[in-house]
Amino acid sequence: MIILKNEEKTFTYSEKERKIGTGNSAVAVPPNLIVSPGDVISTKSGVYTALHFQPPEFGNVCRRNAQIIQPHDASYMIFRSGVRTGSVVLEAGAGSGSLSSFILWSIGSSGKLVTVDNNENNLAATKENLSNFYDLSNWFPMLGDVRTEKIEGDLTPFSLIYQILGMQFQMLLKILNPVVLLQPTLPISTRWRKLSLR
Repeated sequence: MIILKNEEKTFTYSEKERKIGTGNSAVAVPPNLIVSPGDVISTKSGVYTALHFQPPEFGNVCRRNAQIIQPHDASYMIFRSGVRTGSVVLEAGAGSGSLSSFILWSIGSSGKLVTVDNNENNLAATKENLSNFYDLSNWFPMLGDVRTEKIEGDLTPFSLIYQILGMQFQMLLKILNPVVLLQPTLPISTRWRKLSLR
């Protein structure tokens, strides 16, 4: 999947289906047109640059089933938590897959992501969205409640647990007993300094 972007809009181009997704519809691409990253495409609605997919674009092109984690928040969470290539991560709550996208990008093909959600529609939307950009062989969706779901086998121990549903941290400790557990927290308030360049 290739991203088509200008200052105002972001679309996707499916090389397999040869269609440009324009939000609610899709436009067929002529068979003799080859779109590659770096190309500039001119259409009736504007001029677009073709780009490789990057996780910050996920929220612009995914089907939203729930509120998404914004790129600056997801980046901060990944950075602060120390998720890296090969990490095994438990994500509580799928949403639309925005945070899942950042986690999959960070852990690479050698890591594993287990996403537990009690809403089947959220898991379906996340799978649909992620499958456009990722090989999902290391993503393990589970329908259930993270507080009661038993997760065993080669999917544990977890390097990190992302708590999105607002459940109690101590409850996660009792249920999952990971080897290393970090709780990413976003600052509640940030003090900004006004800088003068005079």
